[in-house]
Amino acid sequence: MKLLKKKLAWAEQEQEELKRNLEELEKRRREGWVKKEMLLDRVFAEELGEVEAADLSLDVPMREA
Repeated sequence: MKLLKKKLAWAEQEQEELKRNLEELEKRRREGWVKKEMLLDRVFAEELGEVEAADLSLDVPMREA
């Protein structure tokens, strides 16, 4: 029984560590995706011009306050 309790504690500890790793990897993936999108927007703006690039963009326009 003691061995099973130790294994359970180890498994729970391992689960927490894996969750933290997953959260960090997801954060890095999102950051990379945003950077690539920004670069792509800049390439479109340079190649096509601002107006045509804005027409292709899937971004939701920001409201002016």
